[in-house]
Amino acid sequence: VRPGWQNSGDVRRSWGNNQKIFNLDHIDIIKQIDHVAGVSPLVSTSSQIIYNANNTNATINGVLPIYEKVNNAMVVSGTFITEQANNNRDKVVVLGPTVVTNLFGNIDPIGKTIRIGKTLFTVIWVLKEKWTSIGSTDNAVFVPLSTAQISLLGSNSISTISVMVDSEENMEITKTAITDRLLSVFKITDPEKATFTVSS
Repeated sequence: VRPGWQNSGDVRRSWGNNQKIFNLDHIDIIKQIDHVAGVSPLVSTSSQIIYNANNTNATINGVLPIYEKVNNAMVVSGTFITEQANNNRDKVVVLGPTVVTNLFGNIDPIGKTIRIGKTLFTVIWVLKEKWTSIGSTDNAVFVPLSTAQISLLGSNSISTISVMVDSEENMEITKTAITDRLLSVFKITDPEKATFTVSS
């Protein structure tokens, strides 16, 4: 589920990535829809990441612990973001494999400190190579959602909402239910004028 709109036939016209229409209230609304087994909000930006004399540019994703389940994230080592880390706005980070190679080479990054913008983060996890609903995670890092919103973005908005459905056969009916519910929430009577896109 993303900000933006589309033409009929699922032909994308615009994602409207700069639109700030979703927040955590919309996550709670989607959770209540039948057949929804998990909802993972995400905020995203890009930034330079620095470790000692090494630096690289990467996508910075703010997520909740449910991201690991919804996107079937694969562990190499360490521990993923926890509820406590999100509640405390901890400065912890999970690295994609390309970021690890660019910053650390063959050094184990777990427990090391990196800098994102002006903020220091401790590395707690490394991902395996993988594509998810948001694309490749290889050149990406993940921090607690609350930390990203407050320390990196200064906004409570949500960029993307990933939804896990209880079975493949319920995908389309759930997609329709989410669309209808959000149209109602945003008081949009003409689906062609939707300010969001639900795709599967």
